[in-house]
Amino acid sequence: MRTVFIGTLPPPVTARASGLLAAVVEASEGGAAVEVVSPSPYSVAHRRLTLPAPAFLVEMAAAVRGADRLVLQIEPGFPLRPGLGRARRAATLAGMALLLRSSRAEVVVRLDSIADLDEGLSKFRARAFWRAASEIQVADEETRQRLAATVGASVSKISIRTPAGGAPLVGAEVLDVAEVEGWPGDAVAVHADTAGELVRGRAVLERRRLAAAGGAPLSSLPLSAWLPAPGAGVPHWASPATAPAPASSPARRAAGALLRACERHEATRPLAQAVRLARQARLDRRDQR
Repeated sequence: MRTVFIGTLPPPVTARASGLLAAVVEASEGGAAVEVVSPSPYSVAHRRLTLPAPAFLVEMAAAVRGADRLVLQIEPGFPLRPGLGRARRAATLAGMALLLRSSRAEVVVRLDSIADLDEGLSKFRARAFWRAASEIQVADEETRQRLAATVGASVSKISIRTPAGGAPLVGAEVLDVAEVEGWPGDAVAVHADTAGELVRGRAVLERRRLAAAGGAPLSSLPLSAWLPAPGAGVPHWASPATAPAPASSPARRAAGALLRACERHEATRPLAQAVRLARQARLDRRDQR
């Protein structure tokens, strides 16, 4: 079974990205052949969507060809980024709905929070996109009800996803600080929404303790130097740090600059995007050898 995930994995580390990573790892451990396609240039992935909307649909179609299951995550800026014109929004939504309906794969759409839902995805012309999904997964009951009311999707199609090894998250979880060794402050119950702040506070106190004990200060790494640490649960896929760009000749740099200049103009943009697609297809064939 081949499963394609389209969404952003860490880095950067967010609840949305970590949740998708848990789903990817769970599918991989279940025996599926997993491929991750990222709309972000910074996250860990097998391949990325590099073209602007709606041209990235061609890259998506190539990625999902032959897949048995497609998991598509709705994120801020994907599939509709802010500032996208009305015509390009309509073309992106229509093209994505057509792509999902024509694919033989089971289509699962994930939505972490109703705040991630772009205004364009909640309008009438986006209903064909939501109907093309076999299942819509959300994080909690409130998001389930609000999504059904917003996009008109059947409530029976919207499910509350179950985290790996746990029960569905319904409402806010409550953590007992007294049960966690080393947490700062008194033993109080805190909502999961504020747990991140407590974790960061714990990290600050730990750094101060190490500094007072004479330990070496912990230096922070820039995003471009991020690497998955062994045992951290992040698969060793290609990332900007593990796959540095090869040195290019002056001719290649000039060609790249010309291509970018062509993409900035409406008249030459289709030709430039076709050149990029042909180049990407050639690189993909080379990597498969």
